[in-house]
Amino acid sequence: VYREEQINTVLVYPDDKATSIEEFVKSNGPIQRLLFLDGTWKNMNKVRRLSNVQNVPKVSLNAYKTDYWRPQVCNN
Repeated sequence: VYREEQINTVLVYPDDKATSIEEFVKSNGPIQRLLFLDGTWKNMNKVRRLSNVQNVPKVSLNAYKTDYWRPQVCNN
């Protein structure tokens, strides 16, 4: 269960309300735990509605460079 005092725990998720990791760190200090949800978009929409997940601050990856990962757009 997520508690407010766990401010250094964030969910990496491409949400319209998610802040960039850089902005989060500037406002809240270093992130100690990154949570990643693994599954299909349909499954993730179900999981992100759980109360344990809804209260976790969401961050997004806005600036990155990699040869192994591509961003995907979530169309709700």
